Amino acid sequence: MRTFWRLLGFLRPFRSGVIWSLVLAGAATGGTVAIPALTGMAVDAIQGGDSSRLRMLGLLIAVAGLARWILSVARRLVAGRVSLNVEQLLRQTLYDHLQSLELGFFDRQQTGQLMSRATVDLQSVRFFLGYGLVWILQAALTISFTAVAMIVIDPILAIIALSPVPFVVWVSARYGQRSRPALQEVQRYLESVKKYPNPPAPNITQFTQHGG
Repeated sequence: MRTFWRLLGFLRPFRSGVIWSLVLAGAATGGTVAIPALTGMAVDAIQGGDSSRLRMLGLLIAVAGLARWILSVARRLVAGRVSLNVEQLLRQTLYDHLQSLELGFFDRQQTGQLMSRATVDLQSVRFFLGYGLVWILQAALTISFTAVAMIVIDPILAIIALSPVPFVVWVSARYGQRSRPALQEVQRYLESVKKYPNPPAPNITQFTQHGG
């Protein structure tokens, strides 16, 4: 958690963009949830033969869809700008840190490892801070808004439909625990490729077996 809070510190200079990105994500999520609700009302209007209400609902669905698209595009643009600014800050911080180190440090470190830290790791942090956090919040809001709407419409059916959610969360957590060592092994292999022409292939089968 300490590393996570340190990474969030890089967003502090761009907090206005982050706030706007979160607001746009929340508004787009509201449009995503509103469309099925309006569609259900439109079906009821068709069954009731209320043509005037059906036309109004059709217009509202079109407006909600257009608003969701505009908000999503705006959110991606804002998040992309924040992501690029974070990447520039990270690269400048890393460069300044490397410049402050003694030459003996570079004699003790592998060039491939340093290059991997400056490219792959840095890009992963950039995507997490620029897009990942917003995507996580948007996914959480979508599940929350959808759950509330389903419970309001039919509580029993909502409970049945949402019952697999804890299982899905558990499977995702288990997958993250099992795949992380394999990803680290692949990353070490890529680092060795940059230094040695023919390094041994990574052994990741051990991580896919039981208890890996």
